[in-house]
Amino acid sequence: TAMEKLKVPPDLYVLTIQLLTRNEHYAELGQFIRNQ
Repeated sequence: TAMEKLKVPPDLYVLTIQLLTRNEHYAELGQFIRNQ
């Protein structure tokens, strides 16, 4: 999964998504995950 590739705790992963979504950078997060 993406979480396993990122190697971060699930809670931190979720927090990062929430933060980026609030900042309207969800597309950037998706690109980051695809580039892993």
